[in-house]
Amino acid sequence: MKRFLLAAAISSAATVSLAQVWNETGDAGDQLATAQSITSAFDSVTGTITQNTDEVDMYRFTISNPVTFGVNAIGTSVDTEIFLFNASGNGVAGNDDWYGAQSALGATVGAASSGPGSIPGLTSGIYYLAIGRFSTIPRDSASASIFGNLAGNGSVNSGVGALDHWTYAQAPSTAYTLNF
Repeated sequence: MKRFLLAAAISSAATVSLAQVWNETGDAGDQLATAQSITSAFDSVTGTITQNTDEVDMYRFTISNPVTFGVNAIGTSVDTEIFLFNASGNGVAGNDDWYGAQSALGATVGAASSGPGSIPGLTSGIYYLAIGRFSTIPRDSASASIFGNLAGNGSVNSGVGALDHWTYAQAPSTAYTLNF
């Protein structure tokens, strides 16, 4: 069974330091209750998504500087989508295809790159970040799609609830990289 590689790097304009990697332990899960909590300082996250058994990985972490927060999937060989949820599971931002087939969110998405721009309304606090392949759709309890157009920092559909489940197209596993 092929596996996906998830690598994420958090960008910060404040300091330059050695990269600190958070490694997924077991399955990061795809819901708030099963998301893997990142409990120490980190610059990147690595993990795997396995076809047919683990189509979405979700991480719980703290955003301390919303102005410089950014994440991207540049350099991956698979078409990715990334989604940001607040502590209650409500959609904040989502993206598909910012850099070709790779996704990006936020103001800074790498030392030499600019991203879609600051995420409107983003404040310091607890958030959840999910990654999946193209055609990954987060849905509320009424099965409504949480996000509409995923261009830029995406748009949240009005009147939708918090994350309840996902739908996605089955696809062969291919390596990808996600940089925060």
